[in-house]
Amino acid sequence: MPQAWGKFCGDELAAATATSGQAAEKTLMLAHDLATRLPGTAQALHDGAIDLYKTRIIADATRVPRPGRRGRRRGPGPARY
Repeated sequence: MPQAWGKFCGDELAAATATSGQAAEKTLMLAHDLATRLPGTAQALHDGAIDLYKTRIIADATRVPRPGRRGRRRGPGPARY
């Protein structure tokens, strides 16, 4: 799993899904969390045991902010160097 996704990945997802850039970024963060930190939650979502709303709550509640980062942005996010 990559540490960061491309600079325009969120924009491309937003255009493809007709959502806002912010919604697309949240979707990317959720996908990353499910693939790396929460495989059991991903399986429960796949099996229909929980819905997307509950999946987002679980991911948000279990995300640990990285040291030295401030604000609401969490997760790997796009590379901005």
